[in-house]
Amino acid sequence: MSQELSAYVAFYGTAVSIIRPAIIAALLIGLWAALRRTDLPPATRTRTWLAVALPLVAWFASSGTSPPQAHSKHAQAHCHSCRSPLCFPLSSRCRC
Repeated sequence: MSQELSAYVAFYGTAVSIIRPAIIAALLIGLWAALRRTDLPPATRTRTWLAVALPLVAWFASSGTSPPQAHSKHAQAHCHSCRSPLCFPLSSRCRC
């Protein structure tokens, strides 16, 4: 894997491990704020929030949220069309 791609994958992995949980937290905080503005009794607000929060967090935890990893020094991405290493359609390096 090229040095540039390895650096990008490392950066992406770090960014994703911070951004995805932050998105979940922002959604749940926003839901709580919205529920507080309703006329629902506190117990109903809490049950409603938990009915959304628990499945969302369980899905997030079990959905394979790990970012891509550089497995090997010799691993390379290949174009699905022309099998060229690190080829992206419509790029100057693509032979598609």
